[in-house]
Amino acid sequence: MRPQGDDGSWQQTFPINEAIKSANVIGWLPGTTDEWILVGAHLDHLGIDEAGRMFPGADDNASGIAAMLGVATASVRDQSRQAGILFVAFGAEELGLIGSQWLAEHLPMPAAKCLGVINLDMVGRSPFLGSEDFGPAVGALGTPPNNALLASARTACESAGIKLVATEDFPLLEKTIRAQASNRSDDAPFAAAGMTTLFLSTSIHDDYHQPTDTADKVDAATLLRITNCVRGIVIDTTGSN
Repeated sequence: MRPQGDDGSWQQTFPINEAIKSANVIGWLPGTTDEWILVGAHLDHLGIDEAGRMFPGADDNASGIAAMLGVATASVRDQSRQAGILFVAFGAEELGLIGSQWLAEHLPMPAAKCLGVINLDMVGRSPFLGSEDFGPAVGALGTPPNNALLASARTACESAGIKLVATEDFPLLEKTIRAQASNRSDDAPFAAAGMTTLFLSTSIHDDYHQPTDTADKVDAATLLRITNCVRGIVIDTTGSN
């Protein structure tokens, strides 16, 4: 993997305001064609508030970063991929998707050659939606219609041993779910730019944006299954063996 940030570095810096900057961390695995896929997750959280409370952000979004790095580690061993893979740890998501918006506007690769954007945000909890009716599962929101990433995800999740629950699975509620879930995470700027996107999450819970979002509440088995699912989507999309 090689750095794909500013001036040959790993970081793509961007302004938060006139005084403060942040950065996306970007790595690139080239393929044999000029097509590519993006796998990303945001690296920021809420830090420490004025009362001195620390917000660990174990699920939001250390879980997503862990899954993305797991996929990156496995992908490095592939020598046969056709499409390249851009791995991104987004900055300043919690401030309003600033890092992903910046990258969407300053892509290092042609947008027209992008096969899709996979965004991992809060993928470490089980059961899905806190309901035993679902059990271990991951929710999926993809840009309609005919989303190839979502089609790959269904097969990959089955192979990984985890249920996929997609917006399209609830036709009577799809419009409402999309209204509530769209524009919440780093896939949104890319979807707005007309790119195919897939947002994966095990859903919001009572520890969302609370000091209680700690590592002991992350379900390692679920996180591993989702990582394997994303790995399967990447293999299918990039033409890897």
